Amino acid sequence: MKKALLGIAKIAGAAAAIAIGAFYLLALAAVVILALNEWTG
Repeated sequence: MKKALLGIAKIAGAAAAIAIGAFYLLALAAVVILALNEWTG
């Protein structure tokens, strides 16, 4: 039972890390695009 819980926790942790990473990249891209629009506009 403990091994299954550890496996689930590892998968959940990896999924959370991927989600946070993707969100961070999207936010960074949005900031860069907005900055470029400000400078070029």
